[in-house]
Amino acid sequence: MSFASPLLLLSLAALPLLAAGYTWLRRRPGRYSARFPGVPVLAGAVAATPLWRRHIPAAVAALALAALAVALARPHATIAVPVERASVVLVTDASRSMLATDVDPSRMDAARSAAGAFLDGVPDELRVGAVGFSTTPSSVVAPTEDREHVRAHLASLNADGQRFRHRW
Repeated sequence: MSFASPLLLLSLAALPLLAAGYTWLRRRPGRYSARFPGVPVLAGAVAATPLWRRHIPAAVAALALAALAVALARPHATIAVPVERASVVLVTDASRSMLATDVDPSRMDAARSAAGAFLDGVPDELRVGAVGFSTTPSSVVAPTEDREHVRAHLASLNADGQRFRHRW
């Protein structure tokens, strides 16, 4: 935790001075004690107040001043929160070699199936992109949270070694 104006915390040093002034005022003899000669009669009529209750207003005022001093110093805290900004790019070969049937039904269909299973299993917050390539990249989908856009890109790849005609 830090403070925008830490010098204002020095005002907390005034609280002991205020407490000393309060104590001095409470111990000072009253100026008009002789003016009310019937004090013993009044004391019997008024219920006795516990001594500690007389100090509650001063204590509350001191706490309020302390809270004010801390608030004026403007405390603030910086909290690091992890942000999920990961991106995955699926790179798919679209050369003629993907027409081979050594994997059932073909390499391209197996790659599409694996990519579809991956898209089904990843969290929704993960951004996924796609690149189709033969000898050079032929189509690109920038990382996005829109899975259907990536699926459409994968479905449109042709394993013929030619450049893809559309760019998204």
